[in-house]
Amino acid sequence: MYFDFCIGNADTERARYPIDTIFYICGDETYRTPHKKVTPNKNYFVCTTKGTGIVWYNGQRFELSEGSCMMMRPTRNFGYRCKEDCWHFWWFEFVGDCAPITPDTEIHTSINDFKIDLFSQSLFYAKEGRWDIAALLFESACEILHHAAFAAAESPRTAQWKAAEHYIRDNLQTVTVARLCEALQINERTL
Repeated sequence: MYFDFCIGNADTERARYPIDTIFYICGDETYRTPHKKVTPNKNYFVCTTKGTGIVWYNGQRFELSEGSCMMMRPTRNFGYRCKEDCWHFWWFEFVGDCAPITPDTEIHTSINDFKIDLFSQSLFYAKEGRWDIAALLFESACEILHHAAFAAAESPRTAQWKAAEHYIRDNLQTVTVARLCEALQINERTL
């Protein structure tokens, strides 16, 4: 198991999300926190980079695997543990009413070095006492995660436009409105 963390004082005047706790945890099958103390108005953000963890609170249970991110606002029965052989994750805590991701909603996104580097730099600056910079880096990472997760879940209309574009490119010499509508299975008015 490996832990890296910083707990300190949030910059509540300037930060949108005044984080005061950052953990990077590489847990193995023995890692568990069966009863975490609940702090009123506290937000908890978790982002899994490897393995699977289980988080429970307020009568809900979530399995968070690689690429899962979640904002939590527990009020009772809070705990978490590694599900299988490992769970590597980032954990941020802050007090406030504003959250970068809708609480109690899991989002899925690809985890890449850039996103992880923002979390790492946030921890670095927190250790330097620069909680203001740490909070801004955390906010930036959350915005990128949020955007990536929702861009991946494209709307049916976007999928239709992409299909139309591909059909037109593949049939540039022979494309007609009628053939395009037939290929997309839509009527001309909808097109």
